[in-house]
Amino acid sequence: MIKDTINKIFQKSKGILAADESSKTIIKRLTALGLDGNEKKITEYRNILFGTSDLNKFISGVILYKDTLEKQQINGVNVPDFLISKNIIPGIKVDGGLESFNGSDIESYTKGLDKLKEDYERYYKLGARFSKWRSVFSISTKNNNPTDDLIEKNTNDLADYAKISQESGLLPFIEPEILRDGDHNIKETREVFERVFKSLFEKLAEKNVDFDSLILKTSFVVSGSMLPEDAPEIVQKETVEIFNKYIPEKMGGIVFLSGGLTPEQSFSYLNAVIKEAKKEEFLTPISFSYSRALQNNTMSHWSKDTEKILETQEVFSKDLKKASEALE
Repeated sequence: MIKDTINKIFQKSKGILAADESSKTIIKRLTALGLDGNEKKITEYRNILFGTSDLNKFISGVILYKDTLEKQQINGVNVPDFLISKNIIPGIKVDGGLESFNGSDIESYTKGLDKLKEDYERYYKLGARFSKWRSVFSISTKNNNPTDDLIEKNTNDLADYAKISQESGLLPFIEPEILRDGDHNIKETREVFERVFKSLFEKLAEKNVDFDSLILKTSFVVSGSMLPEDAPEIVQKETVEIFNKYIPEKMGGIVFLSGGLTPEQSFSYLNAVIKEAKKEEFLTPISFSYSRALQNNTMSHWSKDTEKILETQEVFSKDLKKASEALE
């Protein structure tokens, strides 16, 4: 069943829409654009995304937030059932969000591992066929972050999550997000990737996680957001080198997150990495799992006139098409 889910996700020129923002996060984004941050507006916005007529032309799966999976509807139909009717696989974000690590103002671990197993049967019955767990790593050369202790904690939890998810019949997406915030250069980013990936894949092997039934959701190897934009040819080289060094041959697949990049950066870096991977004969399938890179323009357009639904969906379709074309 998990292998079947992988095959459906990595269809030609298709990717994942990450629509798993918590209610708190999406309310913050809506209010920043002058919209009411309430349940009604959230549902209206989700309906625009999921109701876009050609969504299934570019998207093979959607990561959902718990409330969306369990409560929200489109035209009287539960969201997962609606997506399945369009041959799109529903997924679920299962982590419990971030918590301060050892009292740090900078470092965070992801909570919720202790309650994870009990929810999986319900998620599966609701239609979810894959799950996602996110951990974050901040880079600060001044404070020597991320610390070895945080890397140990987060990578161990990611491996435990992956094992639980596989045993529960849902394809796991492990997301060790290395944040862009800061003034670190691409070499310093690469060094953190080396430390995190080394620990992560050691932990996965120790816990006997099936690599061919596992998806890595990762950032691109880029400089911090306070530095000038990296050229695609540099990003593709650094990123694929990391893949060749650490990704097991039988890995189920890799999807990229946009992680604060602009839509244009997200699409150009993706295309550059795809080309470099082909040149290097890197065989693991690669796609995207974007949130803001696909939604920023859409949400901004909608905020100007919430009655213009079809126009807003056209904006969304254009960015979906750009992401899809980047895979070619």
